[in-house]
Amino acid sequence: MRLAFIAAFTTLAVPRVAQAYNPFSSATFLSQLSELDFNATRSLAPLRTASSLISSEIDAFIRETMALWDVQGLQLAVVQRRPGLNDEWDVDTRAYGVMSRNGTPMTTNTLFPIASNSKQFTAAAIGLLVSNESSPLTWSSKMKSLLPEFELQDVEATEYANIVDLLTHRTGLPRHDLAMPIRKDGSLSIVGHMKASAEFREVWQYNNHMYNIAATLVERLSGIPFFDFVKNNIFEKAGFEDTHYYSPDIAASGRVTEGFCKFNESASGNGTLIATTLMEKLDVKVHGAGAAITNVEDIVLWMQTLLNDGKSPKTGKQVIPANILAKMSSGITVVNPGLPYPPELGPTTYGLAFEASSYQGHQFVEHGGSLPGYHSQITRFPNDGLGIAILVNEDLTFTYQAIKHRIAEDLLGLPIRVDWNTRFKTAYAAALWQMEEIEKGRIPSPSGATPPSVPLSQLVGTYTNGAYGQLTFSLSGAALYSHASDDLTFVHGFTLGHFDGNLFNLTVSLFLTEIGKEKPLIFNMSGLAEFAFEEGVVTGVGMWGGLWGAGFGSEALPMEGTAYEKAEVWFQADRLPWNEVGAQSVFHV
Repeated sequence: MRLAFIAAFTTLAVPRVAQAYNPFSSATFLSQLSELDFNATRSLAPLRTASSLISSEIDAFIRETMALWDVQGLQLAVVQRRPGLNDEWDVDTRAYGVMSRNGTPMTTNTLFPIASNSKQFTAAAIGLLVSNESSPLTWSSKMKSLLPEFELQDVEATEYANIVDLLTHRTGLPRHDLAMPIRKDGSLSIVGHMKASAEFREVWQYNNHMYNIAATLVERLSGIPFFDFVKNNIFEKAGFEDTHYYSPDIAASGRVTEGFCKFNESASGNGTLIATTLMEKLDVKVHGAGAAITNVEDIVLWMQTLLNDGKSPKTGKQVIPANILAKMSSGITVVNPGLPYPPELGPTTYGLAFEASSYQGHQFVEHGGSLPGYHSQITRFPNDGLGIAILVNEDLTFTYQAIKHRIAEDLLGLPIRVDWNTRFKTAYAAALWQMEEIEKGRIPSPSGATPPSVPLSQLVGTYTNGAYGQLTFSLSGAALYSHASDDLTFVHGFTLGHFDGNLFNLTVSLFLTEIGKEKPLIFNMSGLAEFAFEEGVVTGVGMWGGLWGAGFGSEALPMEGTAYEKAEVWFQADRLPWNEVGAQSVFHV
Protein backbone atom coordinates (compact mmCIF):
# COMPACT_ATOMS: atom_id res chain seq x y z
CA MET A 1 0.00 0.00 0.00
CA ARG A 2 2.24 3.01 0.13
CA LEU A 3 1.72 3.52 3.49
CA ALA A 4 -0.16 5.79 1.97
CA PHE A 5 -0.65 8.36 4.42
CA ILE A 6 2.45 9.70 3.78
CA ALA A 7 2.79 10.46 0.16
CA ALA A 8 0.35 13.25 0.89
CA PHE A 9 2.57 14.80 3.55
CA THR A 10 5.48 15.80 1.30
CA THR A 11 4.77 19.47 1.91
CA LEU A 12 4.90 19.11 5.69
CA ALA A 13 7.98 19.15 7.87
CA VAL A 14 8.13 15.45 8.64
CA PRO A 15 11.15 13.12 8.60
CA ARG A 16 12.10 10.87 5.73
CA VAL A 17 10.48 7.88 7.37
CA ALA A 18 7.12 9.61 7.13
CA GLN A 19 7.16 10.17 3.42
CA ALA A 20 6.87 6.84 1.61
CA TYR A 21 8.39 8.89 -1.15
CA ASN A 22 7.49 8.12 -4.76
CA PRO A 23 9.00 10.88 -6.90
CA PHE A 24 6.52 10.39 -9.72
CA SER A 25 3.39 10.67 -7.56
CA SER A 26 4.49 13.64 -5.47
CA ALA A 27 3.44 17.05 -6.74
CA THR A 28 6.11 18.72 -4.59
CA PHE A 29 8.90 16.53 -5.91
CA LEU A 30 7.85 16.76 -9.56
CA SER A 31 7.89 20.52 -9.22
CA GLN A 32 11.45 20.36 -7.87
CA LEU A 33 12.47 17.92 -10.60
CA SER A 34 11.04 20.08 -13.37
CA GLU A 35 13.40 22.92 -12.46
CA LEU A 36 16.53 20.88 -13.23
CA ASP A 37 18.65 21.10 -16.37
CA PHE A 38 17.67 17.74 -17.88
CA ASN A 39 20.33 17.86 -20.58
CA ALA A 40 23.03 17.93 -17.92
CA THR A 41 21.93 14.47 -16.79
CA ARG A 42 21.60 12.83 -20.23
CA SER A 43 24.16 11.12 -22.43
CA LEU A 44 24.20 8.79 -25.41
CA ALA A 45 24.11 5.13 -24.48
CA PRO A 46 26.97 2.85 -25.58
CA LEU A 47 26.24 -0.30 -27.57
CA ARG A 48 25.26 -3.26 -25.40
CA THR A 49 27.75 -6.09 -25.48
CA ALA A 50 26.83 -8.21 -22.43
CA SER A 51 25.20 -11.59 -23.04
CA SER A 52 23.44 -11.91 -19.62
CA LEU A 53 20.46 -9.86 -18.54
CA ILE A 54 22.40 -8.17 -15.73
CA SER A 55 25.79 -7.15 -17.02
CA SER A 56 28.76 -6.48 -14.76
CA GLU A 57 28.23 -2.78 -15.44
CA ILE A 58 24.60 -2.94 -14.27
CA ASP A 59 25.62 -5.02 -11.25
CA ALA A 60 28.15 -2.34 -10.29
CA PHE A 61 25.54 0.38 -10.82
CA ILE A 62 23.12 -1.40 -8.47
CA ARG A 63 25.76 -1.57 -5.73
CA GLU A 64 26.72 2.08 -6.24
CA THR A 65 23.07 3.16 -6.10
CA MET A 66 22.47 1.20 -2.90
CA ALA A 67 25.50 2.88 -1.30
CA LEU A 68 24.39 6.31 -2.50
CA TRP A 69 20.97 5.99 -0.85
CA ASP A 70 22.18 3.94 2.15
CA VAL A 71 20.05 0.92 1.21
CA GLN A 72 20.64 -2.20 3.30
CA GLY A 73 19.09 -4.91 1.15
CA LEU A 74 17.59 -5.45 -2.31
CA GLN A 75 16.05 -8.21 -4.41
CA LEU A 76 16.00 -8.03 -8.20
CA ALA A 77 14.19 -10.07 -10.84
CA VAL A 78 14.46 -9.56 -14.60
CA VAL A 79 12.64 -11.64 -17.21
CA GLN A 80 12.80 -11.25 -20.98
CA ARG A 81 11.07 -13.27 -23.64
CA ARG A 82 13.48 -14.61 -26.23
CA PRO A 83 12.82 -13.13 -29.69
CA GLY A 84 10.41 -15.22 -31.73
CA LEU A 85 9.97 -17.79 -28.94
CA ASN A 86 6.75 -17.33 -26.97
CA ASP A 87 7.60 -19.95 -24.35
CA GLU A 88 11.33 -19.31 -23.90
CA TRP A 89 12.53 -16.81 -21.33
CA ASP A 90 15.79 -15.46 -20.01
CA VAL A 91 15.57 -15.00 -16.25
CA ASP A 92 17.91 -13.35 -13.76
CA THR A 93 17.21 -13.11 -10.01
CA ARG A 94 19.68 -11.57 -7.61
CA ALA A 95 19.95 -10.45 -4.00
CA TYR A 96 22.14 -7.73 -2.56
CA GLY A 97 23.04 -6.60 0.94
CA VAL A 98 21.43 -7.76 4.15
CA MET A 99 17.95 -8.58 5.45
CA SER A 100 18.55 -7.67 9.09
CA ARG A 101 20.43 -5.30 11.34
CA ASN A 102 22.51 -8.32 12.43
CA GLY A 103 23.94 -8.66 8.93
CA THR A 104 22.04 -11.75 7.76
CA PRO A 105 22.57 -11.84 3.98
CA MET A 106 19.63 -11.10 1.72
CA THR A 107 18.69 -14.01 -0.56
CA THR A 108 16.22 -14.32 -3.42
CA ASN A 109 14.08 -16.46 -1.10
CA THR A 110 13.86 -13.86 1.66
CA LEU A 111 10.26 -12.76 2.08
CA PHE A 112 9.21 -9.17 1.39
CA PRO A 113 5.91 -7.40 2.03
CA ILE A 114 4.93 -5.97 -1.36
CA ALA A 115 2.30 -3.61 0.05
CA SER A 116 0.20 -2.02 -2.71
CA ASN A 117 1.43 -4.43 -5.35
CA SER A 118 -1.07 -6.71 -3.60
CA LYS A 119 -3.79 -4.69 -5.33
CA GLN A 120 -3.02 -6.56 -8.56
CA PHE A 121 -4.34 -9.76 -6.95
CA THR A 122 -7.45 -7.96 -5.64
CA ALA A 123 -8.32 -6.48 -9.03
CA ALA A 124 -7.64 -9.84 -10.71
CA ALA A 125 -9.96 -11.57 -8.21
CA ILE A 126 -12.74 -9.13 -9.11
CA GLY A 127 -11.96 -9.76 -12.78
CA LEU A 128 -12.38 -13.50 -12.31
CA LEU A 129 -15.87 -12.92 -10.91
CA VAL A 130 -16.72 -10.58 -13.80
CA SER A 131 -15.58 -13.20 -16.31
CA ASN A 132 -17.61 -15.97 -14.65
CA GLU A 133 -20.61 -16.58 -16.89
CA SER A 134 -22.75 -17.67 -13.94
CA SER A 135 -22.19 -14.35 -12.20
CA PRO A 136 -24.28 -11.26 -12.97
CA LEU A 137 -21.33 -9.05 -12.04
CA THR A 138 -20.04 -6.54 -14.60
CA TRP A 139 -17.45 -3.78 -14.38
CA SER A 140 -20.30 -1.25 -14.34
CA SER A 141 -22.24 -2.94 -11.52
CA LYS A 142 -23.17 -0.36 -8.90
CA MET A 143 -21.54 -0.85 -5.51
CA LYS A 144 -24.71 0.06 -3.64
CA SER A 145 -26.56 -2.80 -5.34
CA LEU A 146 -23.77 -5.22 -4.49
CA LEU A 147 -23.05 -4.04 -0.94
CA PRO A 148 -26.09 -2.27 0.53
CA GLU A 149 -23.94 -0.89 3.39
CA PHE A 150 -21.76 1.02 0.92
CA GLU A 151 -22.19 4.72 1.61
CA LEU A 152 -20.13 7.84 1.04
CA GLN A 153 -20.90 11.39 2.15
CA ASP A 154 -21.32 12.31 -1.53
CA VAL A 155 -24.85 11.18 -2.42
CA GLU A 156 -24.05 10.93 -6.13
CA ALA A 157 -20.97 8.78 -5.47
CA THR A 158 -22.99 6.52 -3.18
CA GLU A 159 -25.66 5.95 -5.82
CA TYR A 160 -23.55 5.68 -8.97
CA ALA A 161 -20.08 4.43 -7.96
CA ASN A 162 -19.28 1.16 -9.70
CA ILE A 163 -16.45 -1.34 -9.46
CA VAL A 164 -14.24 0.57 -11.90
CA ASP A 165 -14.68 3.79 -9.90
CA LEU A 166 -13.37 2.08 -6.78
CA LEU A 167 -10.43 0.37 -8.45
CA THR A 168 -9.33 3.47 -10.41
CA HIS A 169 -9.41 5.82 -7.39
CA ARG A 170 -12.04 8.26 -8.67
CA THR A 171 -14.74 8.23 -5.98
CA GLY A 172 -13.74 11.71 -4.73
CA LEU A 173 -12.45 10.30 -1.45
CA PRO A 174 -8.81 11.12 -0.56
CA ARG A 175 -6.50 8.70 1.23
CA HIS A 176 -7.64 8.99 4.87
CA ASP A 177 -4.88 6.51 5.69
CA LEU A 178 -4.52 7.63 9.30
CA ALA A 179 -7.83 5.84 9.89
CA MET A 180 -7.51 2.19 8.90
CA PRO A 181 -10.06 -0.51 9.75
CA ILE A 182 -9.85 -2.64 12.89
CA ARG A 183 -11.61 -5.62 11.26
CA LYS A 184 -11.33 -7.09 7.76
CA ASP A 185 -14.57 -5.60 6.45
CA GLY A 186 -14.06 -2.40 8.42
CA SER A 187 -13.40 -0.04 5.51
CA LEU A 188 -16.95 -0.64 4.30
CA SER A 189 -18.39 0.72 7.56
CA ILE A 190 -16.09 3.73 8.03
CA VAL A 191 -15.78 5.37 4.58
CA GLY A 192 -19.15 7.04 5.06
CA HIS A 193 -17.63 9.04 7.91
CA MET A 194 -14.79 10.39 5.75
CA LYS A 195 -14.93 13.73 3.98
CA ALA A 196 -14.48 13.84 0.22
CA SER A 197 -11.94 16.27 -1.23
CA ALA A 198 -13.21 16.22 -4.83
CA GLU A 199 -16.37 15.62 -6.79
CA PHE A 200 -17.23 12.11 -7.90
CA ARG A 201 -15.13 11.06 -10.94
CA GLU A 202 -13.40 14.44 -11.00
CA VAL A 203 -9.77 13.55 -10.16
CA TRP A 204 -7.55 10.58 -9.37
CA GLN A 205 -6.95 10.21 -5.64
CA TYR A 206 -5.25 7.10 -4.33
CA ASN A 207 -7.37 5.31 -1.74
CA ASN A 208 -6.59 2.05 0.02
CA HIS A 209 -10.01 1.70 1.63
CA MET A 210 -11.63 1.06 -1.75
CA TYR A 211 -9.44 -1.98 -2.35
CA ASN A 212 -10.33 -3.27 1.11
CA ILE A 213 -13.98 -2.90 0.11
CA ALA A 214 -13.24 -4.75 -3.15
CA ALA A 215 -11.87 -7.65 -1.08
CA THR A 216 -15.05 -7.65 0.97
CA LEU A 217 -17.04 -7.77 -2.28
CA VAL A 218 -15.10 -10.86 -3.40
CA GLU A 219 -15.97 -12.58 -0.13
CA ARG A 220 -19.66 -11.67 -0.34
CA LEU A 221 -20.11 -12.78 -3.95
CA SER A 222 -18.00 -15.95 -3.79
CA GLY A 223 -18.84 -17.08 -0.28
CA ILE A 224 -15.14 -17.74 0.25
CA PRO A 225 -12.75 -15.79 2.50
CA PHE A 226 -10.85 -13.34 0.33
CA PHE A 227 -7.37 -14.70 1.09
CA ASP A 228 -8.52 -18.25 0.31
CA PHE A 229 -10.15 -17.13 -2.94
CA VAL A 230 -6.93 -15.50 -4.14
CA LYS A 231 -4.75 -18.41 -3.02
CA ASN A 232 -6.97 -20.99 -4.76
CA ASN A 233 -7.66 -19.07 -7.95
CA ILE A 234 -4.47 -17.08 -8.51
CA PHE A 235 -1.49 -18.20 -6.40
CA GLU A 236 -1.98 -21.95 -6.94
CA LYS A 237 -3.03 -21.65 -10.60
CA ALA A 238 0.05 -19.57 -11.34
CA GLY A 239 2.31 -22.03 -9.53
CA PHE A 240 3.54 -19.77 -6.75
CA GLU A 241 5.49 -21.63 -4.08
CA ASP A 242 6.24 -18.94 -1.51
CA THR A 243 3.60 -16.21 -1.69
CA HIS A 244 1.41 -15.55 1.32
CA TYR A 245 -0.90 -13.09 2.96
CA TYR A 246 0.19 -11.55 6.23
CA SER A 247 -0.27 -13.63 9.35
CA PRO A 248 1.43 -13.47 12.76
CA ASP A 249 3.13 -16.78 11.97
CA ILE A 250 4.65 -15.45 8.74
CA ALA A 251 5.73 -12.25 10.48
CA ALA A 252 7.43 -14.25 13.22
CA SER A 253 9.00 -16.85 10.92
CA GLY A 254 12.36 -15.11 10.67
CA ARG A 255 12.11 -15.23 6.88
CA VAL A 256 10.73 -11.71 6.39
CA THR A 257 13.32 -9.00 5.90
CA GLU A 258 13.51 -6.23 8.43
CA GLY A 259 12.74 -2.74 7.15
CA PHE A 260 15.11 0.21 7.47
CA CYS A 261 14.24 3.89 7.84
CA LYS A 262 16.09 7.15 8.17
CA PHE A 263 14.90 8.96 11.27
CA ASN A 264 15.16 12.76 11.50
CA GLU A 265 16.81 13.18 8.12
CA SER A 266 16.95 16.81 7.03
CA ALA A 267 18.70 19.11 4.60
CA SER A 268 21.37 19.71 7.25
CA GLY A 269 21.70 16.17 8.60
CA ASN A 270 21.73 12.60 7.33
CA GLY A 271 19.55 11.27 10.13
CA THR A 272 19.81 7.95 11.92
CA LEU A 273 19.24 4.59 10.24
CA ILE A 274 16.97 2.34 12.27
CA ALA A 275 15.52 -1.13 11.77
CA THR A 276 11.76 -1.51 12.09
CA THR A 277 9.33 -4.39 12.17
CA LEU A 278 6.62 -5.31 9.71
CA MET A 279 3.43 -3.46 10.62
CA GLU A 280 1.09 -5.62 12.67
CA LYS A 281 -2.40 -6.60 11.50
CA LEU A 282 -1.71 -5.98 7.82
CA ASP A 283 -4.30 -8.68 7.16
CA VAL A 284 -6.91 -6.38 8.71
CA LYS A 285 -5.76 -2.84 7.98
CA VAL A 286 -4.93 -3.41 4.32
CA HIS A 287 -6.96 -6.56 3.75
CA GLY A 288 -7.33 -6.08 0.00
CA ALA A 289 -4.95 -3.17 -0.42
CA GLY A 290 -1.55 -4.39 0.68
CA ALA A 291 -1.23 -7.60 2.72
CA ALA A 292 0.71 -9.91 0.35
CA ILE A 293 4.20 -11.17 1.18
CA THR A 294 6.42 -12.85 -1.41
CA ASN A 295 9.89 -12.87 -3.00
CA VAL A 296 11.42 -12.40 -6.43
CA GLU A 297 11.38 -16.13 -7.21
CA ASP A 298 7.57 -16.06 -7.34
CA ILE A 299 7.47 -12.55 -8.83
CA VAL A 300 9.41 -13.90 -11.83
CA LEU A 301 6.49 -16.22 -12.51
CA TRP A 302 3.96 -13.41 -11.97
CA MET A 303 5.71 -11.13 -14.49
CA GLN A 304 5.88 -13.97 -17.02
CA THR A 305 2.18 -14.63 -16.52
CA LEU A 306 1.35 -10.96 -17.08
CA LEU A 307 3.55 -10.79 -20.18
CA ASN A 308 1.94 -14.02 -21.42
CA ASP A 309 -1.61 -12.59 -21.53
CA GLY A 310 -2.46 -14.07 -18.13
CA LYS A 311 -1.30 -17.64 -18.78
CA SER A 312 1.23 -19.22 -16.43
CA PRO A 313 4.24 -20.69 -18.25
CA LYS A 314 4.78 -23.01 -15.28
CA THR A 315 1.34 -24.61 -14.93
CA GLY A 316 -0.04 -23.84 -18.40
CA LYS A 317 -3.23 -22.53 -16.76
CA GLN A 318 -5.00 -19.31 -17.71
CA VAL A 319 -4.70 -17.48 -14.40
CA ILE A 320 -6.35 -14.27 -15.62
CA PRO A 321 -8.48 -14.20 -18.79
CA ALA A 322 -6.68 -12.17 -21.45
CA ASN A 323 -9.55 -9.69 -21.81
CA ILE A 324 -9.63 -9.11 -18.05
CA LEU A 325 -5.88 -8.46 -17.96
CA ALA A 326 -6.25 -6.04 -20.87
CA LYS A 327 -8.97 -4.19 -18.96
CA MET A 328 -6.77 -4.00 -15.85
CA SER A 329 -3.82 -2.64 -17.85
CA SER A 330 -5.75 -0.02 -19.82
CA GLY A 331 -5.48 3.56 -18.61
CA ILE A 332 -8.80 4.88 -17.32
CA THR A 333 -7.91 7.73 -14.96
CA VAL A 334 -5.13 10.27 -15.55
CA VAL A 335 -2.71 10.48 -12.62
CA ASN A 336 -1.86 14.02 -11.50
CA PRO A 337 -2.84 15.74 -14.78
CA GLY A 338 -1.02 18.99 -15.47
CA LEU A 339 2.07 18.18 -13.43
CA PRO A 340 5.43 18.46 -15.21
CA TYR A 341 7.19 15.20 -16.02
CA PRO A 342 10.80 14.58 -17.10
CA PRO A 343 11.01 14.56 -20.92
CA GLU A 344 11.86 10.84 -21.10
CA LEU A 345 8.58 9.87 -19.41
CA GLY A 346 5.06 9.98 -20.80
CA PRO A 347 1.92 10.93 -18.85
CA THR A 348 0.70 8.32 -16.37
CA THR A 349 -2.73 6.73 -16.44
CA TYR A 350 -4.26 4.35 -13.92
CA GLY A 351 -6.25 1.25 -14.78
CA LEU A 352 -7.28 -1.46 -12.33
CA ALA A 353 -4.26 -1.82 -9.99
CA PHE A 354 -1.86 -0.93 -12.80
CA GLU A 355 -0.31 2.35 -13.94
CA ALA A 356 0.68 2.82 -17.57
CA SER A 357 3.24 5.22 -19.00
CA SER A 358 6.23 5.18 -21.35
CA TYR A 359 9.98 5.55 -21.06
CA GLN A 360 11.85 6.88 -24.07
CA GLY A 361 8.97 5.75 -26.28
CA HIS A 362 8.55 2.26 -24.78
CA GLN A 363 5.25 1.58 -23.03
CA PHE A 364 5.40 0.11 -19.55
CA VAL A 365 2.76 -1.04 -17.06
CA GLU A 366 3.58 -1.17 -13.37
CA HIS A 367 2.61 -0.65 -9.76
CA GLY A 368 4.52 0.18 -6.62
CA GLY A 369 4.11 -0.74 -3.00
CA SER A 370 5.23 1.08 0.13
CA LEU A 371 5.28 0.46 3.85
CA PRO A 372 7.60 2.13 6.35
CA GLY A 373 10.94 0.44 5.70
CA TYR A 374 9.82 -1.40 2.55
CA HIS A 375 9.31 -0.62 -1.12
CA SER A 376 8.57 -2.71 -4.19
CA GLN A 377 8.08 -2.03 -7.88
CA ILE A 378 6.87 -4.56 -10.48
CA THR A 379 7.19 -3.24 -14.03
CA ARG A 380 6.61 -4.82 -17.41
CA PHE A 381 7.22 -3.56 -20.93
CA PRO A 382 4.50 -5.58 -22.71
CA ASN A 383 5.57 -4.77 -26.28
CA ASP A 384 9.15 -5.74 -25.48
CA GLY A 385 8.52 -8.88 -23.43
CA LEU A 386 10.52 -7.43 -20.55
CA GLY A 387 9.75 -7.48 -16.83
CA ILE A 388 11.71 -5.84 -14.01
CA ALA A 389 10.92 -6.22 -10.30
CA ILE A 390 12.86 -4.56 -7.51
CA LEU A 391 12.22 -4.97 -3.77
CA VAL A 392 14.15 -2.86 -1.25
CA ASN A 393 14.06 -2.78 2.55
CA GLU A 394 14.24 1.02 2.77
CA ASP A 395 11.82 3.92 2.93
CA LEU A 396 12.49 5.86 -0.27
CA THR A 397 11.76 4.85 -3.86
CA PHE A 398 14.71 6.54 -5.56
CA THR A 399 16.78 3.35 -5.52
CA TYR A 400 14.38 1.20 -7.48
CA GLN A 401 13.42 4.01 -9.83
CA ALA A 402 17.04 4.64 -10.80
CA ILE A 403 17.85 0.93 -11.16
CA LYS A 404 14.67 0.16 -13.11
CA HIS A 405 15.36 2.87 -15.68
CA ARG A 406 19.00 1.89 -15.99
CA ILE A 407 18.15 -1.76 -16.68
CA ALA A 408 15.49 -0.76 -19.23
CA GLU A 409 17.99 1.49 -21.02
CA ASP A 410 20.41 -1.40 -21.26
CA LEU A 411 18.09 -4.26 -22.24
CA LEU A 412 15.92 -2.23 -24.63
CA GLY A 413 18.88 -0.52 -26.27
CA LEU A 414 17.46 2.93 -25.52
CA PRO A 415 19.38 5.82 -27.10
CA ILE A 416 19.62 8.06 -24.01
CA ARG A 417 21.38 7.25 -20.73
CA VAL A 418 19.82 9.31 -17.93
CA ASP A 419 21.62 10.00 -14.67
CA TRP A 420 18.57 9.52 -12.47
CA ASN A 421 20.59 9.41 -9.25
CA THR A 422 21.90 12.93 -9.79
CA ARG A 423 18.42 14.18 -10.64
CA PHE A 424 16.92 12.56 -7.58
CA LYS A 425 19.67 13.73 -5.21
CA THR A 426 19.36 17.32 -6.39
CA ALA A 427 15.57 17.45 -6.24
CA TYR A 428 15.37 15.57 -2.92
CA ALA A 429 17.82 17.97 -1.29
CA ALA A 430 15.63 20.86 -2.45
CA ALA A 431 12.52 19.14 -1.08
CA LEU A 432 14.16 18.55 2.31
CA TRP A 433 15.21 22.18 2.46
CA GLN A 434 11.70 23.30 1.59
CA MET A 435 10.21 21.19 4.37
CA GLU A 436 12.65 22.67 6.88
CA GLU A 437 11.67 26.18 5.82
CA ILE A 438 7.99 25.38 6.24
CA GLU A 439 8.62 24.19 9.80
CA LYS A 440 10.75 27.26 10.61
CA GLY A 441 8.01 29.50 9.28
CA ARG A 442 5.29 28.10 11.53
CA ILE A 443 3.58 31.14 13.03
CA PRO A 444 3.58 31.38 16.85
CA SER A 445 0.56 32.61 18.73
CA PRO A 446 0.21 36.38 18.24
CA SER A 447 1.03 38.65 21.20
CA GLY A 448 -2.52 39.95 21.28
CA ALA A 449 -4.18 36.57 20.91
CA THR A 450 -7.76 36.37 22.08
CA PRO A 451 -8.75 33.48 24.35
CA PRO A 452 -11.07 30.72 23.18
CA SER A 453 -14.81 31.03 23.76
CA VAL A 454 -14.51 28.97 26.94
CA PRO A 455 -11.59 28.16 29.26
CA LEU A 456 -9.37 25.27 28.16
CA SER A 457 -10.71 23.21 31.04
CA GLN A 458 -14.15 23.26 29.40
CA LEU A 459 -12.71 21.75 26.19
CA VAL A 460 -11.58 18.66 28.09
CA GLY A 461 -13.49 15.52 27.17
CA THR A 462 -14.18 13.00 24.42
CA TYR A 463 -14.64 13.80 20.71
CA THR A 464 -15.64 11.17 18.15
CA ASN A 465 -15.36 10.58 14.42
CA GLY A 466 -16.93 7.44 12.98
CA ALA A 467 -13.77 6.59 11.03
CA TYR A 468 -11.00 8.04 13.19
CA GLY A 469 -12.39 6.86 16.51
CA GLN A 470 -12.41 8.71 19.82
CA LEU A 471 -10.05 11.38 21.13
CA THR A 472 -10.19 12.14 24.85
CA PHE A 473 -8.48 15.46 25.52
CA SER A 474 -7.08 16.38 28.92
CA LEU A 475 -5.10 19.39 30.07
CA SER A 476 -1.34 19.06 29.63
CA GLY A 477 0.17 22.28 30.91
CA ALA A 478 -1.14 25.05 28.67
CA ALA A 479 -2.22 22.63 25.96
CA LEU A 480 -4.78 19.90 25.31
CA TYR A 481 -3.53 16.36 24.72
CA SER A 482 -5.18 13.09 23.71
CA HIS A 483 -3.75 9.66 23.12
CA ALA A 484 -4.82 8.38 19.72
CA SER A 485 -7.64 5.94 19.27
CA ASP A 486 -6.65 2.37 18.48
CA ASP A 487 -8.40 2.92 15.14
CA LEU A 488 -5.58 5.18 13.94
CA THR A 489 -2.54 3.90 12.06
CA PHE A 490 0.83 5.07 13.37
CA VAL A 491 -0.71 7.89 15.43
CA HIS A 492 0.54 8.24 18.99
CA GLY A 493 -1.34 11.34 20.06
CA PHE A 494 -2.78 14.78 19.31
CA THR A 495 -1.61 18.00 20.98
CA LEU A 496 -3.52 21.29 20.65
CA GLY A 497 -1.68 24.47 21.54
CA HIS A 498 -3.73 27.66 21.61
CA PHE A 499 -3.12 30.07 18.72
CA ASP A 500 -5.88 32.67 18.64
CA GLY A 501 -9.56 32.58 19.50
CA ASN A 502 -10.90 29.09 18.91
CA LEU A 503 -8.01 28.24 16.56
CA PHE A 504 -5.25 25.92 17.80
CA ASN A 505 -1.93 24.68 16.44
CA LEU A 506 -2.26 20.94 15.91
CA THR A 507 0.62 18.50 16.37
CA VAL A 508 -0.02 14.91 15.40
CA SER A 509 2.59 12.63 16.96
CA LEU A 510 3.34 9.61 14.80
CA PHE A 511 5.30 6.62 16.02
CA LEU A 512 7.59 4.01 14.55
CA THR A 513 8.57 0.79 16.30
CA GLU A 514 12.35 0.32 16.43
CA ILE A 515 13.55 -3.27 16.73
CA GLY A 516 15.15 -3.96 20.11
CA LYS A 517 13.72 -0.85 21.78
CA GLU A 518 10.82 -0.73 24.23
CA LYS A 519 9.71 2.81 23.42
CA PRO A 520 8.69 3.79 19.89
CA LEU A 521 10.31 6.67 18.05
CA ILE A 522 8.07 9.72 17.94
CA PHE A 523 7.98 12.33 15.19
CA ASN A 524 5.49 15.07 14.46
CA MET A 525 3.41 16.57 11.69
CA SER A 526 1.71 19.94 11.96
CA GLY A 527 -1.72 21.27 11.19
CA LEU A 528 -4.53 23.42 12.59
CA ALA A 529 -7.62 22.73 14.65
CA GLU A 530 -10.66 24.83 15.51
CA PHE A 531 -13.38 24.27 18.07
CA ALA A 532 -17.00 25.08 17.23
CA PHE A 533 -19.71 26.25 19.60
CA GLU A 534 -23.43 26.72 19.63
CA GLU A 535 -25.01 28.81 22.35
CA GLY A 536 -21.81 28.58 24.36
CA VAL A 537 -21.64 24.80 24.17
CA VAL A 538 -18.82 22.93 22.42
CA THR A 539 -20.14 20.99 19.43
CA GLY A 540 -16.88 19.61 18.04
CA VAL A 541 -13.40 20.26 16.70
CA GLY A 542 -12.27 20.33 13.08
CA MET A 543 -8.71 19.49 12.00
CA TRP A 544 -6.86 20.18 8.76
CA GLY A 545 -3.36 20.47 7.29
CA GLY A 546 -2.84 17.24 5.34
CA LEU A 547 -4.55 14.69 7.58
CA TRP A 548 -6.77 13.34 4.81
CA GLY A 549 -4.05 13.03 2.14
CA ALA A 550 -5.87 14.76 -0.71
CA GLY A 551 -4.57 14.20 -4.25
CA PHE A 552 -3.31 16.74 -6.76
CA GLY A 553 -6.16 18.65 -8.37
CA SER A 554 -8.64 18.15 -5.53
CA GLU A 555 -10.63 21.07 -4.23
CA ALA A 556 -8.98 23.34 -1.65
CA LEU A 557 -10.90 23.70 1.57
CA PRO A 558 -12.29 27.18 2.29
CA MET A 559 -10.05 29.42 4.37
CA GLU A 560 -13.13 31.10 5.79
CA GLY A 561 -16.32 29.61 7.15
CA THR A 562 -17.20 27.36 10.03
CA ALA A 563 -14.80 24.93 11.67
CA TYR A 564 -16.80 22.08 10.14
CA GLU A 565 -16.54 23.54 6.63
CA LYS A 566 -12.77 23.99 6.92
CA ALA A 567 -12.14 20.59 8.49
CA GLU A 568 -10.58 17.64 6.72
CA VAL A 569 -11.58 15.54 9.73
CA TRP A 570 -14.39 16.54 12.08
CA PHE A 571 -14.60 15.17 15.62
CA GLN A 572 -18.01 15.52 17.23
CA ALA A 573 -18.17 16.57 20.89
CA ASP A 574 -19.28 13.41 22.66
CA ARG A 575 -18.73 13.34 26.41
CA LEU A 576 -17.67 16.72 27.79
CA PRO A 577 -18.26 17.30 31.52
CA TRP A 578 -19.02 20.99 30.98
CA ASN A 579 -21.59 20.48 28.21
CA GLU A 580 -25.25 20.27 29.00
CA VAL A 581 -26.81 16.84 28.49
CA GLY A 582 -27.79 16.40 24.84
CA ALA A 583 -25.91 19.47 23.60
CA GLN A 584 -23.34 17.29 21.90
CA SER A 585 -25.79 16.29 19.14
CA VAL A 586 -25.80 19.60 17.26
CA PHE A 587 -23.71 18.23 14.37
CA HIS A 588 -23.70 14.73 12.97
CA VAL A 589 -21.08 13.24 10.59
